[in-house]
Amino acid sequence: MNAYSLRTLALVILSLTVTGCGGVQEGGGSGDGPAPAGPRSVTGGVYTPSQAILGETVFDIYCTACHSAFDLLSPNFASRWSGRSLQELYLRIKNTMPENDPGVLTEDQTVNVIAYMLSRQGFRAGDIPLPREPTALGAITIETTGGP
Repeated sequence: MNAYSLRTLALVILSLTVTGCGGVQEGGGSGDGPAPAGPRSVTGGVYTPSQAILGETVFDIYCTACHSAFDLLSPNFASRWSGRSLQELYLRIKNTMPENDPGVLTEDQTVNVIAYMLSRQGFRAGDIPLPREPTALGAITIETTGGP
């Protein structure tokens, strides 16, 4: 088994473990209950810890060819994304990443990578999963001024 196959197998096992072998997935799908209404900010605990854990695995498999975990701590994230919505970040990742195979990430994988990115930026996790629907993500603003 090559390294890619081992990583994929690890992702599947981790995904089954976190979702309870067929339970509600952590991507924030429609079965997760209603998302809070109205505009929100990433400072309000908009993802779950398990989403960030899954996102780290996806990041390790698909993103490390070009990015390191240290890249996610860069002040460039704050200057580039502050004031923008998570929908914009989602669409950027979903449509252009990874560079060698854009669009390969599923909705859940994309949302989980965003959760991992937010965790690396120091934004706290919450109890309600980050939704995977781009429209719902449009109501969540990235606020980095003054830190999380």
